[in-house]
Amino acid sequence: MAAKESDRATFIDTGIRTSSIGNGFIGKLLGNFILSIRLSVVTMKSVKRNDIVFSGTNPSLLVVMLALIKPISKFRWILLVYDVFPENLVPAKLVSQNSYMYKITRWIFDILYKRADKIIVIGRDMQEVVCKKTSGMVPIKYIPNWIDPLDIHSLERDNLALNYDKDSEEKVVFQFFGNMGIVQGLDILLEAISKTKCLNAKFKFIGGGSGFPLVEEYIMNNPQLDVELIPPISFNENMTALKECDVALVTLAPGMKGLAVPSKAFFSLTAEKPILVVGEQNAELDLLIKEYPKIGWFCDVSDSSLIAKKIDEIANLDFSNLKGFSWNVIKSHCSYKIASARYVSLIKDMLDED
Repeated sequence: MAAKESDRATFIDTGIRTSSIGNGFIGKLLGNFILSIRLSVVTMKSVKRNDIVFSGTNPSLLVVMLALIKPISKFRWILLVYDVFPENLVPAKLVSQNSYMYKITRWIFDILYKRADKIIVIGRDMQEVVCKKTSGMVPIKYIPNWIDPLDIHSLERDNLALNYDKDSEEKVVFQFFGNMGIVQGLDILLEAISKTKCLNAKFKFIGGGSGFPLVEEYIMNNPQLDVELIPPISFNENMTALKECDVALVTLAPGMKGLAVPSKAFFSLTAEKPILVVGEQNAELDLLIKEYPKIGWFCDVSDSSLIAKKIDEIANLDFSNLKGFSWNVIKSHCSYKIASARYVSLIKDMLDED
């Protein structure tokens, strides 16, 4: 998006979708490359001197292209950081932090980030990481991840039908929903489930990704545990599925602190479900729970035994005193209305700097 002093806004649509290239790793890589080039070309054609360009960090190549174009087009740049590249490749086990290729790539992206005029981060832990990345040379604004409460329909649990059985009604359902990628730390979560002692807990996994076969194999090897695996569902069923649990599981692998903030947590909170966050201490979701204790619980990802103990503890709680609290937190802290006002304020401040 580009904005001038006349408050003009231009939304760039290249007409290309990465899914049209292919679904495999190479296809997605090629799709992201083409998308970045297309966006860069359109940016050079449509953006004028002192326009404000608002972009994200995905695809990562777009950050490279905009940083190179900026000195030529003389636009001002607001960079919204949703994930930190290439640092996120290390916990994903795609590269070693000691490799020369990683060190060179990180050095290059540190330079590119410094070309932004302002940076927005969605986590307070991320703010620390990006501040180090830019050596404190770029103003950084923390604006929490957000969701539009209107996207969540008010559904009564008794009226739901998506893969919901009678056993679920009699048990406390812990649900992992969404992408089952490498950085979700599924291996640690599954290890913790093996150590649980409560008999009234059911674990439901809904989604897809590289971790899907891992959960599938785990279920085959542990038939004594009540664990269910459901393939990805349609977008229209998402909100229904979010309502079909008692506790939402939100996990991140070790090393992900400051590199990402799982958006699934905010969807579950809007669906009025408490969250059990498994991650690193003082990461954004840990800080959010410390700020609003009634939205859920936090457990350190480093100890599967403590995670199991926390699950056992939660399975015997009365959730009635938590009803409505997470919804109020979303409305007061993480709503689209609040976030958009902060984005607009930031852009207006930049315009007033002229």
